[in-house]
Amino acid sequence: MGAAAFAPALEATRAEAAESTLAFTELKRVRDTADHWADDYERQILIRWGDALFADSPEFDVTKLNGKAAERQFGYNNDFTQFLPLPWGEKSSDHGLMVVQATKPAILANCRPLSLHVLK
Repeated sequence: MGAAAFAPALEATRAEAAESTLAFTELKRVRDTADHWADDYERQILIRWGDALFADSPEFDVTKLNGKAAERQFGYNNDFTQFLPLPWGEKSSDHGLMVVQATKPAILANCRPLSLHVLK
């Protein structure tokens, strides 16, 4: 049995992947410094670089970065972000869990990356 035997299944998979489940009009590609989002959607900032993660986190001061403070503040250059609607399996985005992996506090001395994981 060669690869040709799998061709019909691959074509069906490609066709399914080509049909978008997104319910908004694709944005035009632009080059500017502004944020853009689809009509009827809004942006809400949930957390920013330096925001406190704990009640005893120090106040963020970009001129006085250090590893000890960074361990208790939200990092930057996150290479993975996902929103998981809750309860599990829900399709609505009204309530959920944001999972972020921040891997780039490397410019700071003695700083460990912060990883938030969801365990089922």
